[in-house]
Amino acid sequence: MSEFVATLAATIECNHSGVATLVTAGQTKAKSDSQLILTDVDGAVISGCTQTGGGQTPCTVIVSLVGSSTKATAGGTAVILEGDIGTTNGVPVNVLTVSDAGQTKAKAT
Repeated sequence: MSEFVATLAATIECNHSGVATLVTAGQTKAKSDSQLILTDVDGAVISGCTQTGGGQTPCTVIVSLVGSSTKATAGGTAVILEGDIGTTNGVPVNVLTVSDAGQTKAKAT
């Protein structure tokens, strides 16, 4: 099933309402709807994570989010799609999700 291709306007959230701030570093020149297509967001800063308490550390950085597209690439790297999941530096290790691709024109599988 095809999903929307994530762009710089995408929303990437941890399970605790934290949202990643996306920047252009590591992106390609490929665009969709005038936004850069995402291929590498590792290291992006997460703010607003509400995970706190004994033995817990809030999510502050994306550790790994690998594009799942098997057919679409940008700069030789699989593009990130809406619905892709990754991990953060939160303790315990936590999941994050591309909840909105930031555009509704380009799709890929």
